[in-house]
Amino acid sequence: MENKIHIGRQVILDRSSTVIGYELLFREVGALVSEVKDDRFATAKVLTDTLNAIGLQPLVGTKTAFINIDRTFLLNRVVESIPADGFVLEILETTIVDEELTTRIKELHAKGYVFALDDFDFSAPMIKNFEPIFPYLTMVKVDLMLSPPDVEAFSAKIEFFKALGVELLAEKVETKTQYERCLKMGFSYFQGFFFAKPDIIEGKKINPNKLALVQLIKLLISQEPFDVIEAHISRSPEILVNLLRYLNSASFGIKREITSIKQAVALLGYGPLMRWLTLLFYSIRDSDSAHMQPLLETVLLRAEIMKQLTLYAQDKQTADKAYFVGLISMLDVILHRDMKDILQDMAFEPAIQEAILESKALIGKTLKLTRCIEQSVSKDELALCNELSLTYENLADALATSYGAVMQLLEELQVA
Repeated sequence: MENKIHIGRQVILDRSSTVIGYELLFREVGALVSEVKDDRFATAKVLTDTLNAIGLQPLVGTKTAFINIDRTFLLNRVVESIPADGFVLEILETTIVDEELTTRIKELHAKGYVFALDDFDFSAPMIKNFEPIFPYLTMVKVDLMLSPPDVEAFSAKIEFFKALGVELLAEKVETKTQYERCLKMGFSYFQGFFFAKPDIIEGKKINPNKLALVQLIKLLISQEPFDVIEAHISRSPEILVNLLRYLNSASFGIKREITSIKQAVALLGYGPLMRWLTLLFYSIRDSDSAHMQPLLETVLLRAEIMKQLTLYAQDKQTADKAYFVGLISMLDVILHRDMKDILQDMAFEPAIQEAILESKALIGKTLKLTRCIEQSVSKDELALCNELSLTYENLADALATSYGAVMQLLEELQVA
């Protein structure tokens, strides 16, 4: 059991939708549900898995890691084994603050440790309990499920904390309405499932990262083999989305069944593809690309996990097809259209359509498993692992490899 590792992550963004960090979440591998019964154990497990097994760099890249921490852990000297640089320690809302803990937090703050307060509800008892450590906080996290946003009620509270140099983070932001209301109230940071979707982006135009486009154009100018071109496009789901839409537009003509990125590139050829990419490059406003990062990371991670899991049961060709399915499996949220209509319009082969729409065959079940991992549905993960003859060691290795690969890709594209 010791070599099984399963860590959850949730993205944290600022007001410009730039990723500033990730909360690392406890996941109990092999259990039917992920329920924290022992805060101290959960913190220790996440830290040891992060620092000793997977590594901080593969999980968060150059961003900040947020981790829950309780009173017992804070008072123990073991907390100083956590690097002060690169972490935010989230003090749990159940923590009892007294003179001993206040002194300890003051001491750690002086050593460079950064603190946030988790699930703050602004109630009188909570304010009274945590008031002694307000001067040592950098951030206060507000759970919108516990404290529904109200512009008038929150504005004064936000200004109170800002006067102390403390910024507020809105947790569990699930809708665009909530997000816009929190922006209006003055929240500085945001966290929630809403940001894994492209609803934050107005319209249907999906813009790639400019550096990725320049690199791809250079490869085409050098007449690099299609395998090299395919590998580059596989790093940029936004380019793939635009390419697929172009191939099925009136300007291109005949619709064909597309089964791989290489086939899509071959249908155009070097010259036409280079001209199209150049037009795409000049049509992008610089401010657009930053808003795509949460979606970009979600799609890349899904595709990479599917590829790694498929490699345990099939050959590389099947794994590459699984990666392709992962890349296109979020076209519905990107284009704001029904997935069935999109797949038919873009002429994907029936096996790919069935994998995405009905979870059929190996790739379809692997996609379903990957979605369960994203949504932390542990009970379904266990059943699907059994169906796919995957062990939790396989799952843990696939996740660790995928996190590292995606963070490296994002850094190479200068969007991490």
